Amino acid sequence: MSGDGRRVAWVRVTGMLCNKTLQVLNLETDECQLDKGDWCIINDVSLSGDGKRVAVGIEFRTVQVWNVEKQKILQELKHSQDVTCVSMSGDGKMVASGTEYGRVLVWDIATGTCRQELIGHLETVTSVSMSGDGKSLVSSANDGSIKIWSLSEDGGCWLLQHDLSSFERSLQCFGAEVQEEVLTDDVKWILEKMKEDDERSEGMSEF
Repeated sequence: MSGDGRRVAWVRVTGMLCNKTLQVLNLETDECQLDKGDWCIINDVSLSGDGKRVAVGIEFRTVQVWNVEKQKILQELKHSQDVTCVSMSGDGKMVASGTEYGRVLVWDIATGTCRQELIGHLETVTSVSMSGDGKSLVSSANDGSIKIWSLSEDGGCWLLQHDLSSFERSLQCFGAEVQEEVLTDDVKWILEKMKEDDERSEGMSEF
């Protein structure tokens, strides 16, 4: 669903061959504003905040970004690995993609270039979610890890790692030590909540 709650995107599966069709519905008018098929494999879709753009993650190493109202492709982002999940920033200027071998990529839609390659997961990335302002990103993978990335405007990134087995706060940018002051407020809030959950779980295990 778009950030303003006016549009929703989904993938409709039809036929014996399970052909997939991308659809975007305007909830206010009940109008189907985008209806594009026949793809064999669509792994994920993500709308911008205003619902005017939609990113489509296709397993065959591609992310397509569509203009919903004009029903045309704005950008096609080629990958070296199969795409498993996507998430678009609220302003529709960036899209993040997860891949089968643990990489998370952050793309500039206007130029079609990869701004950042986030390395840390050991197995297939199962989910990515970018904050509305595009400053933070959460990713999860089949290795059981969840990673929170604080993305800087210069293309760098701070990795804040949380593994399901234990709470671990790792402040680093590919090995460079940083101070907690660089973290955005929303990332600090998420980390604090995760720490509270871990402490609560440890308390329950004592009984």
